[in-house]
Amino acid sequence: MYAIIQDGGKQYKVMPGKSVELEKKELDTGTPVEFTQVLYVHKDDEILVGNPIVPGMKVKGIVEQHHLGDKIIIYKFKKNGNSHTKKGHRQIHTRVRICQIVKE
Repeated sequence: MYAIIQDGGKQYKVMPGKSVELEKKELDTGTPVEFTQVLYVHKDDEILVGNPIVPGMKVKGIVEQHHLGDKIIIYKFKKNGNSHTKKGHRQIHTRVRICQIVKE
């Protein structure tokens, strides 16, 4: 069983028991999270496709931790004038463990 959810303008494939890296959420570690924007559900031989969301479906999870992602290097170069700039950025992510996919 798996589902595709939408959170923060991005889509994620989630399964019960697995973790997913989301954009930063202002929640404490151990807090339950509920995702109501479920776009697609595949359960055994049953497939539910939303238009745009599947009505009555929810994905429940628990916040595991907040951490910094990998560093992304931004390098700008101009050939005239011998100018270059190098910057780095690390985005904060929230790891959520998916507990269950339920229909209400």
